[in-house]
Amino acid sequence: MPRSLVWSLAFLAFPGAVLGATLKPVSVTQFFVTPEKPARLQWKIEGGPLAEPLEYSLLDYSGKPEGSGRAKLLDGGIVEVTLQPRQGFFEIEFPATKQRFGLVSLPASQERMDPFFCIDGALSWLVRDDEIREGLVQAARRSGIRMIRERLTWEAVHPTPNLWISQTSAHYDRLRRTCLKHGVEVLEMAHDGPRWMGRVGPRYPENLLAADRCWQEIAEEWQMTWGGLEVWNEPDIFFGGNLPADQYVPVVKAVSFGLSQANIRAPVVRPSADLSERMSLGPLQAKIRVPVVGGVMAHCNRQFLDTAARNGILDSIDVFSFHTYSRAPEMEGLVEKYRAWLKDYGHESMPLWLTECGRPWKTGPERPPVDQDAESALDITMKAVEAKACGIDRYFAFVYPFFEEGKNNFGMMDKRATPLRSFAAYAQVARVLADRRYFGDLKHNDKRVLRARVFRSKGQTIAVVYTGRVDPKATVQIDLPVWRIEGIDGRQVGPTSSGAIPVPDGMVYVWFRPGDTLGRVDATTKAAALSKAAGERRAKRTAPSPIILRYQWDDKLVEPTSEGYRFRAGPPKKMPVAVRVFNLGNQPRELKLRLSFHEKEVPIVGPNPQQVKVPAEGFADVKWEADLGTALAPSKGLRAIVTAQADAEQRPATLDFEWMEQKRK
Repeated sequence: MPRSLVWSLAFLAFPGAVLGATLKPVSVTQFFVTPEKPARLQWKIEGGPLAEPLEYSLLDYSGKPEGSGRAKLLDGGIVEVTLQPRQGFFEIEFPATKQRFGLVSLPASQERMDPFFCIDGALSWLVRDDEIREGLVQAARRSGIRMIRERLTWEAVHPTPNLWISQTSAHYDRLRRTCLKHGVEVLEMAHDGPRWMGRVGPRYPENLLAADRCWQEIAEEWQMTWGGLEVWNEPDIFFGGNLPADQYVPVVKAVSFGLSQANIRAPVVRPSADLSERMSLGPLQAKIRVPVVGGVMAHCNRQFLDTAARNGILDSIDVFSFHTYSRAPEMEGLVEKYRAWLKDYGHESMPLWLTECGRPWKTGPERPPVDQDAESALDITMKAVEAKACGIDRYFAFVYPFFEEGKNNFGMMDKRATPLRSFAAYAQVARVLADRRYFGDLKHNDKRVLRARVFRSKGQTIAVVYTGRVDPKATVQIDLPVWRIEGIDGRQVGPTSSGAIPVPDGMVYVWFRPGDTLGRVDATTKAAALSKAAGERRAKRTAPSPIILRYQWDDKLVEPTSEGYRFRAGPPKKMPVAVRVFNLGNQPRELKLRLSFHEKEVPIVGPNPQQVKVPAEGFADVKWEADLGTALAPSKGLRAIVTAQADAEQRPATLDFEWMEQKRK
């Protein structure tokens, strides 16, 4: 699972000294073409001359030769090839430079795109060339991708309390406006608080007042480009400092409150104007309604999830997100676990977004070998199918550009920003399943078929038949009349003479005529139940409270972990309980704070509840002392609950955390 995007940068430019001549693509978009139409591809020669004739080979999805020819050498060191490919994916290989380049030959997406199909772009961090960035945004739009997930280095845009830098070396502002220009939404990901805000643990901002105001400013600048704001990345592991969820949720609440106070500045759109004019901001109009996305889980850690829910995360967000790098057949069980957790806390139908989901290939070459590329393509694409069948609202394939991390490369584009099989297959699934609803599973008797998901729309029925294995000779039997078959990359596939369906790449799309599947679809699957739960009526999130509680743990007594606070040397008899109460609102608040314990009677030294006055846009600290005695012994854990109630506050603010016994050696 990718862990070091914060520190790793991959640049889509040819590195270092060049040994001999190489070819650099003139643009990204030229490698996305319309089937059966003439396409002109160009490269610039770098590093030395190339002698004529410059031979090339055209390879199909399996890596077999499909054709060959000679490229033209034009003035200015430009190499040109003209092709008219059929539908599918191809590679163009130049033996003279020992290079291959990917080509996606699929129809361009229609104006209306299915919001389900998204991609984790990380273009702010992984691509520095503005032309390549724009080309990737355009290619995503053409391929039916509605939203690109982006990462913001928070400190880079707000390095000091009084300094804002919207156009950093990462060109955050330009990229987001480029996305707006081409009609692709951005899922903004808030990550790593600036050091001047102070730090809780190694990551989270200590000053929630500053965090609130900061995200108001950022939202008013860029909300016009956003399709959502995701708070943090994988807080359940080291990205959250391995802290318990009760430390993460206050950040979610602060960002959520900040967005609720920010104002919309609508873009002034003048199509005839230049980019800077077209993207200028109009007057303040109304409050922002960008979806707040929280959770962002690396693992389905029930203890972390329960703590997050008890601290009110589900009342503070519109969408819950998670990640997985498991294989496609495991998707259904994972979604079931998240739905069960949401149901336990009264939010079963909350939208789920899968904002990272990939399958890497091995680090080293500019493009992966065919077998590794095909395996990556199969798993990423089938996980999209499974996610759609299970009622996930949005799926973000990981990761769009070339990205090496340790022994893995997660990129869906090569080092020269031309498509791999994984991206071609993802573009195909976005084309085939756009706006189609999962209906059930096709009934069959072929044990080689692991999944046969059926989708319907506008009188068409399509089954995604999945074997999970890349095997050039693989076939399956469905015993139904077939209208059309397309491969994982969109190429036309015909049944065998015996009527078997070839599945060389581990999955195929099978079209049936109306009525041919009557009685052959099982609509009572687990995926169907999950999809139905996701489609139930969804309650609107209530207005966020300005009151936020955060536990101030004593590092000498306890060690924070993702599951809770572990005593370092056994529980002390008298345990201090310190809580900071933030008031993000513009009016002072008088609160009554009570400390209690879940299913335990624990004596409290001193007054309980305590009265506290919290200034407007300020904070106050409250402290108790708990007489633990033997409270921990029977259960090996003790949950503390702090409730803050005000007369004007309809919903009390709560804090819920757990102490655990010392880890035995």
